[in-house]
Amino acid sequence: VLLASVEARRKKVLEIAGSAANADEVAAQVRAAPDILKIGVDAGGAKDPVIAAVGLHVLEQLVVMECIDVQYFPSIARVLSLTAVSPVDAVRLRTVQMATTSMSSRRIGAHLAPALAVLEALFTLSLPP
Repeated sequence: VLLASVEARRKKVLEIAGSAANADEVAAQVRAAPDILKIGVDAGGAKDPVIAAVGLHVLEQLVVMECIDVQYFPSIARVLSLTAVSPVDAVRLRTVQMATTSMSSRRIGAHLAPALAVLEALFTLSLPP
């Protein structure tokens, strides 16, 4: 059920991106639909590695499109912390991709706490088991 919901929200983001006039309009429309971010966070923190990887991908898309408001950065940091310790290589790889994208985001990189949370997730990934 969660995977189907994530896929539906991902398609919704793509539809918004396809119909919006510019990137600012896309970001505004996606931010006006908090269910998109919530499902990405819920899925990213899921125990099922397939759902977690898809959730991280959705969150990464939202970061790229600058669609995450500052007040939600702690939620993103929690997801990265959870997935950084996943026993599944594919989830940890998605975590690295999401963290790298997050660090290159002007919105996230400009705020100290989220940037440090992203770095913490990356350091956790580099520690030996």
